[in-house]
Amino acid sequence: MHMPDLPPECPKLVETILARQSVTAKDVQGLRRKVFGDGVVSPDEAELLFTVHHGAKRQGPKWREFFVEALTDYLVHQADPRGYVSPENAVWLLERVMADGHVETASELEAIIKIIETARTVPQQLAMFALMQVRKAVLHGHGSARELAGKKRKGAAGKVTAADVEMLRRVLHAGAGDGGMGVSREEAAVLFDINDDTKDAENAPEWSELFVKAIGNAMLFASGHSVPTREDALRREAFLESREGVGGFLTRMVQAVAQGQIGARDECVWQAQLDAHAQAQDAAEALTGEEAHWLIDRIGRDGEFSDNERAAIGFIVSQSDRIDPALESLIEKLRAA
Repeated sequence: MHMPDLPPECPKLVETILARQSVTAKDVQGLRRKVFGDGVVSPDEAELLFTVHHGAKRQGPKWREFFVEALTDYLVHQADPRGYVSPENAVWLLERVMADGHVETASELEAIIKIIETARTVPQQLAMFALMQVRKAVLHGHGSARELAGKKRKGAAGKVTAADVEMLRRVLHAGAGDGGMGVSREEAAVLFDINDDTKDAENAPEWSELFVKAIGNAMLFASGHSVPTREDALRREAFLESREGVGGFLTRMVQAVAQGQIGARDECVWQAQLDAHAQAQDAAEALTGEEAHWLIDRIGRDGEFSDNERAAIGFIVSQSDRIDPALESLIEKLRAA
């Protein structure tokens, strides 16, 4: 076995860990002291993390904490450019965590999410990879995202739980990066896929909220609107804790679509956001033809309209001063459906 260039005590400790295929809290203390005592995580030490991680089948919570902390420190604070994860470093990370196209362990997925949260910006591929792991957990009920959620992910495969929503929120929120506000079209596409996958399931109420707000943010931000920041769009707002909640919002949006009233401002529900953005909203541009056609194609892909999709359209139209004619055609289909 080849050992990286490390302090002389370290290879012996690693050999002991690999021989018994377990890493204990005492081992973690030793690795912290002997390898990372100088406060700098070197490339060899970063490789050592994966040597231990892949070789130790039995791992305690102390190892996960240390593994995530050290990888985050290396990729965000030690590797150039500082504070940014470069495309090359993103590839390095994904090559070491992937097996058969997925993250093997919850510790690895937690490390990816923590790195996304900590860095000022990361390559889109890293955030997309994390989103896809959550989608796999939703579809199959297992995998690294399922393990990371633990007991909080209750329920069978094929449904979105509150724990799934929390992981999606973490990735989307952190993925905004250095000054970014909009949910990207690629990220929105994953959310649409999850919605299609689970449209008949008893999903957690939090899923409807996240879907509507994230899709609305993606479309309006891309079309030049002054909209709530990505952070605001993904944070639970005070009005959602009210008696009406997201269920009431969805009901009224669907009714508004059916009654041809979705162009009206929904001042009651969205007052908390509109107060902060009222002046900018007055100068908002129309939803562009390109964005409207992408949205139409994505919603109509399976030939059906879910309640979440209706609500997302209702929100987008309620926040737009002018609507592209192509989107008006979709609205007519929603009314007729």
